[in-house]
Amino acid sequence: ALAGLSRSLSAAALFFRADDPATMSETMPLLGSGRDQPKDKVSGFFWLCIFVSALGAFNFGFSLGYSSPTMAANIGGQNKTLCVLPDAVAPDDGSAGSGGLAPLNPANTGMLNCDLRLSSDMVGWFGSVVNIGCLVGALMGGKFVDLVGKKMGMATSFVFYTAGWLCLALAPKGETVTEEDQTNIVVLLIASRLIVGFAIGIVCCSVSNYQTEIATTEIRGTIGTVFQLAITIGLVVAYAVGTVLKDWRVLSYIMIATSVAGFVLTVILVETPTYYMLKGDMASALSAQRRLRTADSDVTGAVNLLKDG
Repeated sequence: ALAGLSRSLSAAALFFRADDPATMSETMPLLGSGRDQPKDKVSGFFWLCIFVSALGAFNFGFSLGYSSPTMAANIGGQNKTLCVLPDAVAPDDGSAGSGGLAPLNPANTGMLNCDLRLSSDMVGWFGSVVNIGCLVGALMGGKFVDLVGKKMGMATSFVFYTAGWLCLALAPKGETVTEEDQTNIVVLLIASRLIVGFAIGIVCCSVSNYQTEIATTEIRGTIGTVFQLAITIGLVVAYAVGTVLKDWRVLSYIMIATSVAGFVLTVILVETPTYYMLKGDMASALSAQRRLRTADSDVTGAVNLLKDG
């Protein structure tokens, strides 16, 4: 009984001393004490790194949302679109201007499936084949970024983004499309979506990891939401801009410009200190950490924690 009373009194004493940092450090070592943690505050350059890396996730969302505002909708109750007016007739002489096909419905000018005379099956493939590219990119991207680093992974994704959107932008113009062009169009469109999907797969393996690895423990949870937020913003922008512009080719050029800008900006970023530590490069880890943290931060202490972890 006395032993039980003694244990109860000890527990009560610890409860009332819970606001003592030293006591919390001894009884709950996972929390640590403020005196044991090095000062670790992010710099302005850190936020630049977060913004630039988020561009890859923005492209991710824009790529997924692209097909919706750029495709003419089906006619109500029918499995087809009104790309060509019901009474339109193709010219007998196959004259230029319509490529030998019936003229397009002016109301759907700028819609991808109308301009490129896509079949309903091709419309479905265009919207879904990006997932195949994403699967391949994700399977290969994990090992790739482990070898070359998250920064190089993000730069590589922008290269693939640029190539993929170029394939789409180079498709023949609507007024010159002929039946013979359909094979080339299908190849370009499928290649575009596969390449963009591959870039998305690499983004999934690099961006989120990059952002959380350069963040301090204090804000790591908040930074972890940036990836999903950027994807969502990309989706919203694709719908909004696509609805206003109503031109699939202009949207593809916008994404080419965004991808090129992303690649250029990624060059100025630093690799994560975690990657350098895994490679045994302490000097580079310290150099990267100094750029990511304020001048009064304990850079060496923070890097040593990474080493011990």
